[in-house]
This record gives sequence, C-alpha cells and structure tokens, in this order.
Amino acid sequence: MDLLDQVIQTYSGTWLQLESCVGGVVSVAGVNGSVALRTVDPVACISAEGFLLSFALMVGMGIFTFLASAVTNNDSWVDRLWSISPVVFSWTLFVSNVVAAGGKFRADSPGFAFCVLVTLWGCRLTYNFYRRGGYKKGGEDYRWAHVRSWPIFRSRITWFVFSFFVVSVFQSWLLWAITVPVQTLPVNSALSIPDTIFLGGFMFFLALETLTDQHQWEFQSEKRFLLPRRAGVDYDLGFCVDGVFAFSRHMNVWSEQSIWLMVWFAGAAHKGTLSDPMALGAVVLVALTIGSTTLTEKLSSKKYPEYKLYQQTTPMLIPTIRSTERLTKSLIARKKNE
Repeated sequence: MDLLDQVIQTYSGTWLQLESCVGGVVSVAGVNGSVALRTVDPVACISAEGFLLSFALMVGMGIFTFLASAVTNNDSWVDRLWSISPVVFSWTLFVSNVVAAGGKFRADSPGFAFCVLVTLWGCRLTYNFYRRGGYKKGGEDYRWAHVRSWPIFRSRITWFVFSFFVVSVFQSWLLWAITVPVQTLPVNSALSIPDTIFLGGFMFFLALETLTDQHQWEFQSEKRFLLPRRAGVDYDLGFCVDGVFAFSRHMNVWSEQSIWLMVWFAGAAHKGTLSDPMALGAVVLVALTIGSTTLTEKLSSKKYPEYKLYQQTTPMLIPTIRSTERLTKSLIARKKNE
C-alpha cells in the first residue's frame, strides 16, 4: 500500500469512527448483508482512538473561525488560534492515551515530555503574537489585505469559498495534523535515545525561534524609538541584517518548520516508518510556510528598495554557516554611493 492509499484509508476511517463516537451508535454489517446496531461507549471510543476527540475539536475550530471571519470581516481568527490549538490537540491525544493505558503515565515518558514542550512553544508564540498586537480588536495580518486584492478574489463568492476551505478548514486541519504524531508516543515508558535526540532538537529550535523573534522585536521597537537605538545599526533600511538575520532572512520560520519535523520524527521512530499519513502535517506545514514566506518577501522587496540586495547575500530559510552582515552592508553602501 503506497502513502496515498494510507492517507485515504486513515482519514476516511477517521470520518466513520468520528460519526460513530459523536452519534453514540454505529452500524455494523452482519452476515448476508444484515445490519446490526450497537451503542458505543464514548469514553471507550476515545480511549481506543485518541485522535477522534482532537479531530472533532479541529472541525469545531474550522467552523468557528469561518463564522467569526464572516461576521467580523477579519481573516486572522486562525492566526489567533495558531499557537493555542496545537497545545489543546496534543494534550487531548496524551490524555486519551493515558486513559487507554489505565489512567497511568510516567513523567519521563515521550508523550508527556513532548506535550510539555509543545505547551512551552504555544505559550511563547502566544505571547509574541500578543505583544505584536495580534489579539487587539480589528488586528489582522497585513498579508490578508494583499491576498484579497488579487483579481481572482474580486468576486465575493470566490473569496467566500477560499475563506471557508483554505483559510478556515485547511489551516485548522493543518494545526491538528502536525500534532497527530503525539498519538504514537508512549505515556508509560521512559525516554529512549531517539526520543532524547528529537526532544533536544525541539528545544534547540524553540530557543532559536525565541532568539530570532526577540531580535526582530527589539529591532522594530528601536526603529520606532520605543527602545534606545544601538550604534552602528542602519534603521533607515527598515529591516534587520545583523545578528541571526545575517545567517537567514527568516530563521524563525525555519525553526518553526524544524520543531514540527522533530515531533514527526519522534512519532515515526516509535511507529517504525517515515512513510505514514502522520507525516502529512509536518510536510504540508513546510510547504505552506515556504509559500507564505515567499509572499512576505515579495511585499518586503516592494516596501524596502535595498531588500533585494539582502536577498542576494542571505538565504531565505536554511541558514548559511558564515555571517553575511558585512557583505550585505557593503552592497547596500555601494548602491547608495552610486
């Protein structure tokens, strides 16, 4: 069975099981086409298939964000839940695994350890989104206004369809899918060597993402005179080219991708294969963030004339080994002197 067949079987099966759990009754085909009905115990169902409850929460999230976007004419509702929902999904999967294991778990188990780290990830990202004004009334990612201006979305019907299926449903599914590997992580056995390696990778990329976001926050605050300006920094450029930004233009995005790849790798190590539907979330996240970062780059190059020079010297995502700060500043200075 190839990966596509596994994906279809997994998610079609999920829908059928979800219907059974939510409805409390399941149809079971009998001999000679006869059908028998039996009542399903919700607790037993959740214990047997931990992802069903989180899947139901994901469906509810998709519906809520779409309705909220339609009522408020604001497309950043998924953004507001981006750092919160994976934490909820992960703990839901963990708790259901604990129930299935008889209500017991170990604090040094992979399942618990990764859920703790996902919680730290969520708290940090939520705070960063908050201080940037993401939770303010009417706050919206500036890129949505640009996307709505595309000719294809001039029709309200087209945008309605895009808002429902892509902005709300797809992104809600993605935030659920990246946490699915948590289901495979043991809750009553100690960390193995691979677990420790992937946990270490998670912590490393979380620290790197934190450092990058803090550097960006300080630069933007200094640029707006909210913090004392540093000597030797050209704030007129409008963007940062020193520190971590001299190794990658979007180190935080690369770190975010890597964090969820660590979760996938950990789950795959326990399942014994990388060719599994649970890889879909991390892979799609990487593809989506590459697309969104490319859009950000396009807008930045229009806003800041020298940004194209920065693009020539510094990688967009995967960092270079050597700092490009001196080369970037040299090219910018040369252009200004022409």
